[in-house]
Amino acid sequence: MASAGTALILVVDDDKHISKLLEEVLQEEGYTIQMAHTLFNAQGLLQRTPPDLIVLDRHLPDGDGVDLCLQLKKEERTKNIPILFLTAKKEVPERVLGLRAGGDDYLTKPFSPQELTARVKAILRRSMIPVAGKALLEAGPVRLDMEARKAYFNNKELELWPKEYDLLVTFLERRNRVLTRDFLMQHVWGSGKEAELTSNVVDVTIGNLRKKLSHFGDSITAVRGYGYRFDYEETNKKSK
Repeated sequence: MASAGTALILVVDDDKHISKLLEEVLQEEGYTIQMAHTLFNAQGLLQRTPPDLIVLDRHLPDGDGVDLCLQLKKEERTKNIPILFLTAKKEVPERVLGLRAGGDDYLTKPFSPQELTARVKAILRRSMIPVAGKALLEAGPVRLDMEARKAYFNNKELELWPKEYDLLVTFLERRNRVLTRDFLMQHVWGSGKEAELTSNVVDVTIGNLRKKLSHFGDSITAVRGYGYRFDYEETNKKSK
């Protein structure tokens, strides 16, 4: 269990009953909680103190939570804040929309306190603990600065969402190996087979990553019936 104050979580939801439940469950885990019931209130709190995680409802009195997510991902100060979306809608397009906007995970209402805390812990664990290993990872035109969490393509900084970056790290560390969707969900999203979004989350995020890598994105290949593999052979590594 996290100790009190280890993480500040901003909860944005206009349903008083759900807001109270979220606050009680997360405080019980030792987190410090800020509450907002509108996008306007949330923006005011974000200007003062950026949280470590945002639990964000999709449908609020003054707009869609996706709009706030898109705004935060454009700003240097807030672009790396992880976001857990909440929604009463279970349709796949509704969930995928939030993920494409830069959300880290999705939880549909009603939800169990156990599932909520498990997802929150997984997101915070991924965002707060630096990736172990080398300070730099390189493959062809791609270079990853692990300490700064920055990606470069042909020596130009590459704009990646947090999950796209984590996927790229995973592929570069395990090049030429088939990685199943279940493995990627557990390693990158921290969710097991029971998670609602397994295949869609992985496929959509990898599709976006491949587009951003241009022709080099073809190195990430789908292995039918299994998952994905990053095909790369080092040819001229000794040159200095």
